[in-house]
Amino acid sequence: MQTKQKNTDDGRFIDLIPAICIGMLIIISVAILTIFNVSKSSLVAVVFPPWVSEEQAFQLVIEADASVVRLGLSGQIVVAKPQSAEFKNKIIGVGAWAVVNPLAFGGCGTGRQITKDLHQGPLVSMKSAGRL
Repeated sequence: MQTKQKNTDDGRFIDLIPAICIGMLIIISVAILTIFNVSKSSLVAVVFPPWVSEEQAFQLVIEADASVVRLGLSGQIVVAKPQSAEFKNKIIGVGAWAVVNPLAFGGCGTGRQITKDLHQGPLVSMKSAGRL
C-alpha cells in the first residue's frame, strides 16, 4: 500500500507576527510597570537631562525635600529617599525627566569613585569640610 505524503509548509515568518507582537506587548507592559511603578515610601532614581550638572542635580533633589542616597552613572541619575508624597511632582516641575524604580536598571550603575583630582565644586567642598 502506498501512502501519500502531504507536502506541509513548516510555517512562514508572516504567520509568527501575531505571536511576536503579543510577546513584545507583554515584555513592554511588564517593563513599564516595573520601571515607573514606584512606591511613595521607597527609594527612587531621579533622571535628569545631560545638561544638568551633578551639583545642580544634587541641589534640586535636596530642595524638593528628599535625602540623597548616591549619585549614579555620570551624575544625571540621583538615587534619593523622598520625605513627602509631593516629591515626584516637585522634581518633575524643576526639570527632571523621570522618577523611576532604581532597581529597574540594576541600581543605576555602580556610582562614581571619588578621586584626588575632583573639581572643587560645592559638593566636594562640603564633603571635604565633613558636612556631607
